[in-house]
Amino acid sequence: MVAFAKEYAETLHQVSGHIIIITDRDRVIAVAGASKKDYMDKPLSQELERVMEENSIIVVKSENDMSSIPNC
Repeated sequence: MVAFAKEYAETLHQVSGHIIIITDRDRVIAVAGASKKDYMDKPLSQELERVMEENSIIVVKSENDMSSIPNC
C-alpha cells in the first residue's frame, strides 16, 4: 500500500502542482512536493485523527497555511 501511495502522491502533485500528503490511520505514508524528512513517518495528532473520524476536509491555500494542519 505504501508503494502505491507514493506513486499516487507523485502523480497528484505533478497534475495539480500542490503539495500532497497521504496518511494511514496512524502516520504519514507518502509526501510529494514538500520535504519528505519533514513529514514522513510522523505520527498524526489527535486533532487530525478527529478530522479523519468526522470525514472533514481541510483545504490549504498556500504553503504558509500548512500550520493550520495539526501535526503536519
